[in-house]
Amino acid sequence: MLDRQYVSSLALSIGVLALGLGGLAAVPLWLGWAGAAALALIAGGFLVWFYRGARPDLRPASPAVEGKRPDDA
Repeated sequence: MLDRQYVSSLALSIGVLALGLGGLAAVPLWLGWAGAAALALIAGGFLVWFYRGARPDLRPASPAVEGKRPDDA
């Protein structure tokens, strides 16, 4: 027999998932397809900037050793 806490957690997870997917599906309705594309471009641009940017906290990799960074042990 399923535990009551398990069932309530499953129901809550399904509800949150349904709300999240419904919100994603509603974005083009609220903003139009051009607005949804612009929003996606803004989010994608931020991610590219964040992950491709310079990392001042890490030393650059040595060109002599491919695939290994100086801070790797």
